[in-house]
Amino acid sequence: MTLKKQLAAGFFITLLASALCSLGAENPLLMLINVWSILGLILLLAGLILFLIRDGYFDFLAYSMSLTRTLFSRQDPIQARKKEYYQYKEEKVRARQGKRNVVLRLSLIILACCAILTLIYELI
Repeated sequence: MTLKKQLAAGFFITLLASALCSLGAENPLLMLINVWSILGLILLLAGLILFLIRDGYFDFLAYSMSLTRTLFSRQDPIQARKKEYYQYKEEKVRARQGKRNVVLRLSLIILACCAILTLIYELI
């Protein structure tokens, strides 16, 4: 089972469980909107963090830590430093190609559903 399928199955179960839990509430639609919006916001935060990590905003930190590690090792720092930052960054960009942020997309879908349900709730 791929990661996307596992993620989709887990979130479907979570959304279904929240829908079942909201049935016992005094106002089930409002409870469903609240639960889904909290879940959507948590997933949005996780998706944004993953977006920052996958787009390489922290590559300079990883590169500087590797340089620091070679500085304190017993190897000659000039020989141990095999590639410049540009080469390091290009390798990371090639490794990241084709990866999509499923969590961010799913959170936006959940938040859009919450917005639609909120409009329905306000009209009823």
